[in-house]
Amino acid sequence: MGTSFTTFQGKGFWANDGILEVWLYLLASEINSILDVPDWLAQAQDEWLMMAQIGLTGSIHANLDGLLTTPQKKEQVIKLAQQTTTSLEAYGPLLSPEMLNAMDIGGTGSYFTRDVETDLFLQIGRAFVSLLKGELSTDSSTSPTLSLIT
Repeated sequence: MGTSFTTFQGKGFWANDGILEVWLYLLASEINSILDVPDWLAQAQDEWLMMAQIGLTGSIHANLDGLLTTPQKKEQVIKLAQQTTTSLEAYGPLLSPEMLNAMDIGGTGSYFTRDVETDLFLQIGRAFVSLLKGELSTDSSTSPTLSLIT
């Protein structure tokens, strides 16, 4: 399984592709709770779902620089990411393979075979929020890889 770098304004973090795909799927799904979704956010949702489900290796990206072109857009996605982490916490310590496989993550033939610790996805969510808030100082050469499945 590969790793991909999530970047925003020159900073970012490396993450396991499968875990990042689930995070993007859940983030995109959180948009369904919004009434009157603006066009730019609908575009983000489409892009994030495609990245989650297309099955790329080492090339998963959230296109944050392209999508979050104003402070208001950035703030809305921070709020969505925080809501997504809250929703994840409510699932408990483990996500079942049945739940994860229902997301159709990772392209044809990809599937989870066992429970996965919710904390792996929460690591991505917390890093995502920190990145958007400008609190993350790592770049592609200094970031450790988050959420390694062992």
